[in-house]
Amino acid sequence: MEAICIPKMYCPFPPQISPYAQEVHEHSLAWATRFQMIQGEAARRRFHGTNLARLTARAYPTASLEDMKLLNDWMVWFFVFDDQFDDVLGTSLESALSTVHAYIKICEDAGEQSAPGPAAAALCDLYRRTLPRMSPDWRTRFTRHFIQYLDTYTWMGQHHLQGAIPELHVYLEYRYHSGGAVPSLDLIEFADRLCLPDELLLNWEFERLNRAANHAICWSNDIFSLAKELARGEVSNLVVITKHMYRLSWQEAIESVNTMVTNEVRLFERIERQMPPVAPHLAADAYRYIAGLKAWIRANFDWSAETHRYLHVEQTRAGETVSYVEPILATAPMIE
Repeated sequence: MEAICIPKMYCPFPPQISPYAQEVHEHSLAWATRFQMIQGEAARRRFHGTNLARLTARAYPTASLEDMKLLNDWMVWFFVFDDQFDDVLGTSLESALSTVHAYIKICEDAGEQSAPGPAAAALCDLYRRTLPRMSPDWRTRFTRHFIQYLDTYTWMGQHHLQGAIPELHVYLEYRYHSGGAVPSLDLIEFADRLCLPDELLLNWEFERLNRAANHAICWSNDIFSLAKELARGEVSNLVVITKHMYRLSWQEAIESVNTMVTNEVRLFERIERQMPPVAPHLAADAYRYIAGLKAWIRANFDWSAETHRYLHVEQTRAGETVSYVEPILATAPMIE
């Protein structure tokens, strides 16, 4: 592969970071260790190098310390589970289907019924700690979005096993859910203790703001994670698809995707400027939510540029598992 350069991302939103980042990092390490999401030294090094607390502290900068601990536990679950796809779920469609089905059942049962393995137990814990405080509408919406996220793993598994590069329009439809950005943006309401009705979130301006933020986050991730995904044989990546579709060099494909990201951020700005006034009784929460979307876009750009997750890619021989992926989908006892 030719040498590539990650371009500067266009982002007019100012950076923010909570002072709780280090404390939250230490909490989530203890939480992940307790649930055996992290077991060995390689996974522990991976955790420290990834430093998701610096993403969480940027994405939810106004959250309280206790709320940020839970939010970061969610981020840890998302990213550790994603690593399982490359080396476990991605090598067996049957495993992907059975795992996704089991975790969807956890979501439908609101975390009351678990499944074997550390990841399932940790997911139950997250559900039980999150849902009680939120409205019934939010719980329904979050669960629907989380299930849609899980469902994308079976689609990605098929393409991963076949080595088939997806069609662009199909990939973009699945990418909206596969990055976990939709439930992560739902958590803005948890972080800022908001209660937004569906009638507001489903109007055109809010729906398009959410979509533009999602695109900026997920599409830019395909740039930052390119080297990692190529090392694991992953073809479901916007840069890979763009290169293949338009017969570009790697750098040209990266620049093309970066232009797509920039266009989404500019669209976000334009919609925000032109959106009509929000009803007075909803205005304060609505504008805090929009501020949360901006924080997430900027957080993703800044964290992705510094995390070892994308800067230090472990190389292995074909068929070998990377050192930090552990058997968290299999039965293992929780450490009391």
